[in-house]
Amino acid sequence: MKDKCSEARRKFLIGFSASMATALLSGCQINQRKYSVNSDPLHGMSPNDYETFIKRQVSKMRLPTLDENKLLAMMDNSPWVPDGHDSEKHAYVLASTNCPFSKVFYQKTRRKPSDLQLRWIITCNTFSDPLAHETIVEAAFNRDHKVLEKIFNDGSYRPSAKQFDWRSRNAFQYIKGVEDNIFNYEENNLHIKKTSTGYPSILFASNVGLQQVNSQTELINKYSAIIPRRSAKSIIPHSISVINNDFTTLTSYQESYVAREDYTPAFCLPDITAPLLSMLPKDTPFSGAIKLLKIDNTSWLEMQSGFHDGNIPGYFYVLLDSMKAEFS
Repeated sequence: MKDKCSEARRKFLIGFSASMATALLSGCQINQRKYSVNSDPLHGMSPNDYETFIKRQVSKMRLPTLDENKLLAMMDNSPWVPDGHDSEKHAYVLASTNCPFSKVFYQKTRRKPSDLQLRWIITCNTFSDPLAHETIVEAAFNRDHKVLEKIFNDGSYRPSAKQFDWRSRNAFQYIKGVEDNIFNYEENNLHIKKTSTGYPSILFASNVGLQQVNSQTELINKYSAIIPRRSAKSIIPHSISVINNDFTTLTSYQESYVAREDYTPAFCLPDITAPLLSMLPKDTPFSGAIKLLKIDNTSWLEMQSGFHDGNIPGYFYVLLDSMKAEFS
């Protein structure tokens, strides 16, 4: 069963990156005819050269791996649910609403050390369950430990949200961004392969750096290695204000935009403190339903990633100044 849970997590996490690449390829193919009659990098390319160019551009979209301090800061500011009193000694728990191992971990940690606070980042390992969506969204907003009991113990939790509104979308986007970055760190810095890890994933600071375990037994065995983080004891996650930020849409476009430079950051929400979802390559068109947003006198472009979860599309956000209209 653990392998099935791990595989579900793997598919969950690589979905966005794959869809971003698909959107990129589709956008370029749609615009190939335009490029063939304009003075630009793709003018006159053969089909084989064009395909090689696209593959090279897609490779530039890889999510950069955060160092441990930046990942800790990201988790500090994510919409986590507190389990236990504020404490300098804490661990972050990435858990799925419908993962049996997350439920077992919750149940077995009811007798955890009193000075250890668990900070639950609630996600789901499926994109086809509306209840899971609403559950993680309400957990993000309420941040009430009683939600954990209902999700992971008696199974009685039923969200009160009537619809997937803009706040819900913001919360879902933010958590997805946090999870992508956690998984990316685990794979590249902790050398945990995608097929060998699943929920829950527990991360904590230690004298030898950021450590990760998957079970209550492992956590207790390494309990003495968890170092206090005084500055993060009573932190209020910045994500709460970001998620509650209602974006003002100035206008919508049905045209293509390209990044001015390679490795242009694409965020999960229009805020430079929000987690990155991908990097955009230079001179490759992104087209579709693009919106111009204004937040605190800063202009952003909202673009659909091509990744859809039922009726809930995936989005990414880039600073307007980092992009240009395709033929500008």
